Amino acid sequence: MIERTAEGYARAKWECRPMKLPNGRNLTPTEARTVLCRMGGLSQKEAAQEMHCSKSNIVQMWQSIYFKTSTSDVVLAINSLMDLGALHRLGLILIMSFTWLTLPALQIDADADIELSRRTRTSRRTRTTSRTRNTRLDDIEKLVGDAVYDLYNGSDFGASYAA
Repeated sequence: MIERTAEGYARAKWECRPMKLPNGRNLTPTEARTVLCRMGGLSQKEAAQEMHCSKSNIVQMWQSIYFKTSTSDVVLAINSLMDLGALHRLGLILIMSFTWLTLPALQIDADADIELSRRTRTSRRTRTTSRTRNTRLDDIEKLVGDAVYDLYNGSDFGASYAA
């Protein structure tokens, strides 16, 4: 269910706020709610039921969002809204601030970093993926709890890094 917040609307751990975009166009409250339905994993039909409108209205809103963000794809539009600050995950700031405060306290194996510098780029990436990243996630999980995996999975959405 979509809830009204102080700055916009929230649903399924995501918040979207209507705002003026850099191109001078406005992201409307209805478009913000449409984005939240998509972030919550709802289909167009389910989003229409949630927002008490027709499926064609949802399609029309997405066309408007594409136009306003100068994109032609849902993932690109959502990434654009995240970059502009209109869409963000609730609780992310708290988790990140907690993580930034505690990361220096984590002990990282210095020998692993030296060993990584002697390897090729491909083997370094493989080694980092299989060992270092998972170890760091496990350390953060001990401090934060299971929410670290939700944060990591959410960050994978539309990410452009090599795994």
